[in-house]
Amino acid sequence: PIVSGLPAETLEYLMNAIYNVVTPSAEDCDKPSAFLTLNVVTPADATPDPKLPVVAWIYGGGFDGTSQYDDSMIVEKAISLGVPANYVRMNYR
Repeated sequence: PIVSGLPAETLEYLMNAIYNVVTPSAEDCDKPSAFLTLNVVTPADATPDPKLPVVAWIYGGGFDGTSQYDDSMIVEKAISLGVPANYVRMNYR
């Protein structure tokens, strides 16, 4: 819906800001930061049996630096609690 009561310049600014976030430009897609990521961390001594549970985290990204998060801390904590687990983290756009 069109927002009423806003000056034309403000409305144009907001629409451009929203549009640029939702649909990145071709230049943005050439940057490594524009790609989707999938991180998988397993305990160092993991074997096929017994099968370990998987902790999955799906996050939106948003260029906020979350892709630089150290995933190994989650697996290390699970091991220290006596419940080793695999950890998978992915983003989406």
